[in-house]
Formats: sequence, C-alpha cells, structure tokens
Amino acid sequence: ESAAVEAAPKKADQAESAAVEAAPEKAAEESASKDDSFSVKLIDKDGNTKLVKAHKGNHAHSLIRIACSMAQLSFDACTDHMKFILNNKKVIHPKDSLAELGLVGNDVVRMMLKTTKPKRL
Repeated sequence: ESAAVEAAPKKADQAESAAVEAAPEKAAEESASKDDSFSVKLIDKDGNTKLVKAHKGNHAHSLIRIACSMAQLSFDACTDHMKFILNNKKVIHPKDSLAELGLVGNDVVRMMLKTTKPKRL
C-alpha cells in the first residue's frame, strides 16, 4: 500500500509540469489571435514586392503610404496618379478600414497607374 501512495504524488507532479510546459504555447497562440495582425503583400508600380504586417483596426492609409514609399513617390503625388487594387478585384482608398475590406492575411495590394477617363462631348 505504501508504494502505491508514494507513486501517486509523482504522477501528479509529472502532470503539473506537463501543464506548465504546455502553457507558454497556449499563451502564444492566444496572443497571436488577439493581436489581429496579418500579412499583406504590397506590389509597387515597378513590380517590387514587400510583405508587411497589418492590423484589422487600421485603415488602408498605412499600406498605401508604404507602397508609395517603395515607389519613391510622395504620398500626395502617389494617391493622385496611382490606384490600389486589393486581390486584383477591388479599388481601395486610404480611408477604407482594413476590417471592412475583409483582409484576412496573405492578401495582395497592387499599385497601378490611374487611367484617365475620356471626356464625353
């Protein structure tokens, strides 16, 4: 009987140490999900790419500013002459919310020259 009683506390100690070892992994996973950050690939007018982290709470302004600096254009000139396409489908603007745009990660924002519409007579 005494041998069985001595063995029980050792098993409990092993279980506790296993739980303590697993805790940092769980904490890392939780912080990653709470962080709301994801990667976005930016492509400038010359085809140069850059992978950046973005947060759902931000607006597209920060991504557009980075793309403009990659192309060595001032933000004002860049937004006047360039358009920004999300996943080859939707034009985005600096004030657009990233959460509302539905960015989830591994999205692509491509910079393109604005095409001028012909004036109708």
